[in-house]
Amino acid sequence: MFLRELGLFSLVSQFLLVSGDVFDIPLNSHGYKLFWSPNYDSGWIKFEVHLTPALNKGDWFAIGFSNYGEFSFADYCLVLCDENRHNSIQFESAIQPSSEGIVHHMELFHCIAPPQQDIPLYEGPCSSPEKPPIVESCKSVLAAWAMGALPFRYPKEAGRPIGGPASNSYVMLEVHYNNPEHIAGIIDSSGLRLQISKSLRRYDAGIMELGLEYTDKMAVPPRTNYFTLSGYCTSECTTVGLPSKGIKVFGSQLHTHLTGKRVYTRHIRNGRELAELNRDNHYSPHFQEIRLLKHPVTVLPGDALITTCVYNTQSRANITLGGFAITDEMCVNYIHYYPLVDLEVCKSSVSSDNLRTFFNYMHE
Repeated sequence: MFLRELGLFSLVSQFLLVSGDVFDIPLNSHGYKLFWSPNYDSGWIKFEVHLTPALNKGDWFAIGFSNYGEFSFADYCLVLCDENRHNSIQFESAIQPSSEGIVHHMELFHCIAPPQQDIPLYEGPCSSPEKPPIVESCKSVLAAWAMGALPFRYPKEAGRPIGGPASNSYVMLEVHYNNPEHIAGIIDSSGLRLQISKSLRRYDAGIMELGLEYTDKMAVPPRTNYFTLSGYCTSECTTVGLPSKGIKVFGSQLHTHLTGKRVYTRHIRNGRELAELNRDNHYSPHFQEIRLLKHPVTVLPGDALITTCVYNTQSRANITLGGFAITDEMCVNYIHYYPLVDLEVCKSSVSSDNLRTFFNYMHE
């Protein structure tokens, strides 16, 4: 039996006709029965899901509650699944039609915390001071989508690990919007759709972020048609962060904001430049596909990966800073690889000392 109490009295009280009764809701399945009982004094409704052996381990279902009386307008979903480890084998966007062109990019993060640790169900701006500090633990990327990206399917030998008895059950969806016309009254329910398999693949896959940190120091001057910035995943980082046999990179998603025109990642080993990891000479922020590489690239301990972005700011009168807003800039390459390692972010930042030297020189 699976039992949970939900504070949804205000949503469905209009449908309650008999006080103190236990209601059996007929479901289209021989695998389970759903019972619910309202408590008018406390404003709670108790739900009991009774399972039978006909429900296979790993199956799931959702229950929706709506003032409209139909699931397509559900206000709450209850998901039941077992605690075994699974693999995500594909992910894609699920953009609400009315939000197309407004949703710019999305990331799904797993919360790195003890298995029994509850994470507050925070909803609000990502940089809000009201965001509970523990939400910062939600930083391990499970899936990342940007405008123009098609469904991404993992190669048959690898899958992104999800769940398991040693894993925390919370994830955080981060959605970045671009609403330059300031359209009011938008209500969005876009998200990411993942295909999950209980058949584990040979390798656990990971996502690693290369490039530059998102700070004001990552600045692009105005009125220039060709300005480059580079972020470094240094040999010192890969020496301590990668296994002795290295990792296999099989996918890559290049990412900037509106002024990015060209992005590429160079691969250096022992002072010698190898074939580039990925390049787009005609980059568009409106078509940020996740590319499966023709041949997986092996990155060994001691290798360096240099991600370079070229910007055009001829139409801008003021400096463009690095940051999360669509009018700010980024320089990122999300690489998909296996086997999974702990190194998730291998980036650099513009040197503060170099900036001071530059500005002192310009001031003189």
